Amino acid sequence: MTYLPCPVCKSPSTSVEVNDEFKVDCFRCGKFAIDGTSRAILSTHLDSHDKRCNASSYIYQNQGARIDRDYLMMLKSLGQPLVSTRAYRLLAALCRFLPRVNQQIQIVPNELNLCLEKIETREAEKDYADDSKISGFIETCRAHLPLLSASWSLNCYELWFLMNDFLVECKGYLRKNGSVSYAISASGWEFLEHGTTAQESNDVFVAMSFDPSLDEFYQQVIAEGIREAGYNPVRVDRTDHVNKIDDEIISLIRKAKFVIADFTQQKSGVYFEAGFALGFELRVIWMCRNNDLSNVHFDTRQYNIIIWEDERPFEAKRALRNRIEANFGRGKLVL
Repeated sequence: MTYLPCPVCKSPSTSVEVNDEFKVDCFRCGKFAIDGTSRAILSTHLDSHDKRCNASSYIYQNQGARIDRDYLMMLKSLGQPLVSTRAYRLLAALCRFLPRVNQQIQIVPNELNLCLEKIETREAEKDYADDSKISGFIETCRAHLPLLSASWSLNCYELWFLMNDFLVECKGYLRKNGSVSYAISASGWEFLEHGTTAQESNDVFVAMSFDPSLDEFYQQVIAEGIREAGYNPVRVDRTDHVNKIDDEIISLIRKAKFVIADFTQQKSGVYFEAGFALGFELRVIWMCRNNDLSNVHFDTRQYNIIIWEDERPFEAKRALRNRIEANFGRGKLVL
């Protein structure tokens, strides 16, 4: 079989063109489709190794994606998830490679690093010919590149850190046998079976003023933007409970994947909830109405706030959806 460089990450891939759309199956990205126009301009948007790797990881996480101009703009703006999130996704990926107890996988950094160097330096128009000269290269790519994408790793050194420093030494979720062989430990299997409260959650906690004048904005912009990104919006005043309200807020935040905080009307509770989320190592998406931005506390204004206008709700919803997908990927909610 003849392999071509993936248009996103340059790794070995196969591609079939159907009606000006390319169906790609890449060792690193997995399966996705890209239209002809986006394929032609892709290199100008993903113009660095970091951008290509982040885009590849996002596509791997969202198999079957179709890349058009809007999708490409979102891929361009991607950043890496939290280190702990990357490590847990790597552990989940290893579970798919190692479905049986005590089964082992070998990760050889030197071999992987040589493959990555070949991928980065190979001329784009040169085929990956699956012959005797590079059969070992192809097999190493097939076995290891999915682990790079699952963990959002830019190179083998980041993958090595996540496996050794985090999953072996810090958490004990992997057991190392020798210098390059790994198996999932008993505590690792327990973690995979029980999961985590926040990492796998599909809930998004919304902190904002409950003033009736903002109800329409919440329904049409925030809630809809969250749902369109594949997540479930949660607001404490719309949740049935019998707990003390502060305890319920803290409980909902701890169970959420991330938090959206809208500071319009400058409610102190929103500042508290955003601060608690940050202290609990959850990321926060910040929002505020344009005519109230100057009133936002100085420390909070340092964050990248989505500024919205009453006259442009669709733009605010699109900005929120794009920010969510860029930072967290698509959720599991099916509309």
